[in-house]
Amino acid sequence: MAEQHRVLLVDPEWAHHRLVSTAVRERFPEAAVYSAGNAAEALDLLSCRRFDLVLVETRVEAGAEATIRVLTRSVPGTTAKVLEIAPSQGAVEIESQVAEIAQLVEQHLGEHEQR
Repeated sequence: MAEQHRVLLVDPEWAHHRLVSTAVRERFPEAAVYSAGNAAEALDLLSCRRFDLVLVETRVEAGAEATIRVLTRSVPGTTAKVLEIAPSQGAVEIESQVAEIAQLVEQHLGEHEQR
């Protein structure tokens, strides 16, 4: 099955990857979600693949805004957004975060599909 969309999550927390994957695949079942723990790993992935959307978690080591600047300057045309994943206290909060992530991704990937 071909990947219809590719999303890159820049975040060292593996649990966040699972959360984002769940959210993305609810709306885009054929999407692939890749992970990078930092800007250097993200640049490696961006050098060999095209991503429709890069999500940078707010607590990455170098800071989300700085990481986005590095990525978008190094790979022009990259669409990158800051993503804040709050520490979870229970199932209701997880569902709320999944819904918020899905909405953010749908906003950007939905625009991409219309082009």
